[in-house]
Amino acid sequence: MQRIAPGSYQISEGEGFSVTIGCTGTAYLAFGSINGNDLQFAEDVPLPIVPNMFDSAPSANRLHLHVVYSEESTNTASYTVTVHDGNGNPVDRLVSRLVAGLDLPLVIDIDLRIRVR
Repeated sequence: MQRIAPGSYQISEGEGFSVTIGCTGTAYLAFGSINGNDLQFAEDVPLPIVPNMFDSAPSANRLHLHVVYSEESTNTASYTVTVHDGNGNPVDRLVSRLVAGLDLPLVIDIDLRIRVR
């Protein structure tokens, strides 16, 4: 797995990876999808993204993530998305932080782009 830019990766056909989502200052609610496959995340538990979830090479795939800030969120609430290669090594980390003054509850969408070569 190669990180091309924040949130953008290139993998070989047959390669997979995992995504972990953690949060602070809010009740945890995160879910997503990739190519019609629904994804259910548990807090701080790596979720495998396996090769059969991707279109055949060469292809561009998009993993859609949705994180929810509850009405009880603190003004320091945040979500951290960590992408791990197939060996469990961290490749990228993306952070969403709640901005004061926004109406709650609030859903933030995060898209990861994966190119299969």
